[in-house]
Amino acid sequence: MIGTRYKKQRKRRAAGVLAALLIVAAATGQQDLAAWPTDPFAALAALPIAAAGAGGHLVTVRTDAAAPVAAADVWVVDLDRIDEATRAFLRLHWHRLEVAVLASRFGVHYRTAANGTVVVAMPEHGACFAMREHDTGTSLRTGDATIVTLDRCGIVNVEVVDADGRPVEGLPLSVRNSPVRTGPAFGAGVTDRTGRARLVTALQWVRGVDGARVRAAIVADEPVFVPLPSDYFDAEHTSPLLQLRLPPTGSALVTFGGLGEMPGFRPKSTLAVDADAGPFAGHDTEIEWPVRCDERGDFYPAVAVGTALCASVQLADSNTGWLRLRGVGPVEAGEQATLALALDGGTVAVAGRLLDADGTPAREARVRLTFQSPHRLTGQDLTTAADGRFTSAIDLAPFGGGDVRLEVVRVPVSAGPEHPAAIATLSADARGVLDLGELRIAPQCALLGGRVVDDTGAPVAGVDLTLSGSSPEVERVPLIGLSTRTDAAGRFVFRRDRPICTMFGIHVGGLEWRSTTVVSAAPGQLDLVIEVARVGSFALTLAQPDDAGLLRAELVPTDRDRAAALGDSKGGRIRFARVAPGRYDLVLKLLTRELTRIPGVEVPENGGPADPRLVDLDWHAFVQLADVTVRAPGGQARVRVVDGAAAGPIQCRHGRLTTVPYLAGMRLFAGSPQGRSVEIVPAGIPIDVELQPRAELCLREPEGLALPSGVFAAIAPPGGGRDILERRQPGEDWIVRPDAHGSARLEFVMRDDDGRFRRLFFQDVDLPVGSERIDVVLELDEAIVELAEEITVAVRKKRG
Repeated sequence: MIGTRYKKQRKRRAAGVLAALLIVAAATGQQDLAAWPTDPFAALAALPIAAAGAGGHLVTVRTDAAAPVAAADVWVVDLDRIDEATRAFLRLHWHRLEVAVLASRFGVHYRTAANGTVVVAMPEHGACFAMREHDTGTSLRTGDATIVTLDRCGIVNVEVVDADGRPVEGLPLSVRNSPVRTGPAFGAGVTDRTGRARLVTALQWVRGVDGARVRAAIVADEPVFVPLPSDYFDAEHTSPLLQLRLPPTGSALVTFGGLGEMPGFRPKSTLAVDADAGPFAGHDTEIEWPVRCDERGDFYPAVAVGTALCASVQLADSNTGWLRLRGVGPVEAGEQATLALALDGGTVAVAGRLLDADGTPAREARVRLTFQSPHRLTGQDLTTAADGRFTSAIDLAPFGGGDVRLEVVRVPVSAGPEHPAAIATLSADARGVLDLGELRIAPQCALLGGRVVDDTGAPVAGVDLTLSGSSPEVERVPLIGLSTRTDAAGRFVFRRDRPICTMFGIHVGGLEWRSTTVVSAAPGQLDLVIEVARVGSFALTLAQPDDAGLLRAELVPTDRDRAAALGDSKGGRIRFARVAPGRYDLVLKLLTRELTRIPGVEVPENGGPADPRLVDLDWHAFVQLADVTVRAPGGQARVRVVDGAAAGPIQCRHGRLTTVPYLAGMRLFAGSPQGRSVEIVPAGIPIDVELQPRAELCLREPEGLALPSGVFAAIAPPGGGRDILERRQPGEDWIVRPDAHGSARLEFVMRDDDGRFRRLFFQDVDLPVGSERIDVVLELDEAIVELAEEITVAVRKKRG
């Protein structure tokens, strides 16, 4: 079990690192789609096989059962040879096959020996792609050796035609395992000039799955797909050709105005149906990426006629949020719609080039931008480019007029007496694109200073201090990035070019020292004295880890001069940090019940030796244990331990079996999302519980009436509590499996243009005792639907 878990974690980490390397903002000059092979496997087969080296990097190819794979083909790619535009382009169109496509153009081909290994020449930032027949695997370099695990894969052949039956070229397709509109893709590709695509997909996710489908990357009110038969990959079939017909479509172009003309900078966009809650919050619309990015803008080849569009544009190398623009799609087949981004209001696009103190560019540095005025302070984190350039966007309107001061510092800011920063000033009337040129990091002037001492008056070195500020005009806000540390003489200084607040508070942090009060000071004070007290910390180890998180630990002081401390339990250890030294009683609890009390535990200063009574403490010796097997419809069973108002869920191992700690008087309940909960009565022997399936309520809208998107439904079953129901998209039914039976109340609400929830109507329903499916027709009338539509229109108007 441990080996399997480790293998999966390693594969996820490798996949995450590879995705991080490949997901880069698209830049001007992106490669043309037609210039890349639509079938990278055919191009891979044409590459000559290189001789295996005697000394070099060892690559091992194996199956998911860890068996070696002989005569597997391995391609090694140097990622440093691939520019950012190409990486982004491939990520858009060859999900799961990016490295395969790269290998077909830039890879070196090897073949494994009988033991599944081959020695290769591995570059510093290299990636491996391996294949045997249809099975594929990808891995990044890991130390002196690389292991590539092959996933069982199958081929899906698809042909795409337009509404008139003509082949569609250059359309991205993806394989999904669910009818839900959002969710991961398990294989992707792009149609060639004949409208056909060959998709490689992992069988473990789609084979035999009802609802699996091949979806077209088209922006439309309804998803466009062709079902993938559950027996598609059976042995007697040979990947038959699926045909997908598109509705009448045009295209869309997102342009950026002057934003795309800034040196070293290009925005990136996504396109979606204009949903009430926006493209990232409603979960009822799909987000598409452009097929081509060039100096004209971002091009989307397939947009259904008459679709309301919302483009979200993000500035590259920045997490400052998304600029939204809305528009109408093509009104007839073949037409191109244009959505042009224009910075309006007080929004300013800010760009610059950050230099270190010696004048060299701050290459790929994590920096924090702080925008300040007497009335407002806000910060943004981003990463500079290879030449030190950065881009951001800021709305200057909330700053209340007057100049806005921009401060750029490295992140994380190292605590110390210096606070180097680059400073620039933004005019209150600045609009559009603002290039600040070169900004050099330099030390700032002293703002506050003093020294830190202990209770004897001796200086204390290495104490971390942070500064917060307030003024009569604004609420108390933290000064982003302003921190320092005392030197060997206990002295400290905060540096700032220009203060924005009239009063400051200094906080003491760290694990070794603390101050019981916040020191207030005015700008210019350099003779402050802050007294601190030493704190201790220690950890106790558990012989039996608390995987369920039911254990509570508390240090209760034996005198009244110190406060109680709560421990943090993680991975078989309970750690107490920042505890005043002294003598305590250690109390272990199961939820709220006391298990044992260990008196006279001495907390040393700064993490001294632990009390021997606290090493390998077996807390299971103080509780009763029950082995519970839960057989639940659909799996995912769990047991809840309930003690009054406190409760803790325990997920059943392998979906069925678990060991539950409890004390007399506590109550145990077994349940699952599809099985009715039942109370367990421990009897000192292994307990086997079989859950009865829950009934299923299908809430339907009456014929001719339909609520718009943005409607939330909740059910209040007997016994209290509320379950929020989710409808994936307008027109689909609400499905709920209530745990209780009897009478329940359904309530339907919407968020209005002021952000408040307004009730549309409520309806009482009967929850059956059995497991049958019940259709419930909602008691809708035209007045309720009109009210919902009025709210929708009001919200859209307010959002512009």
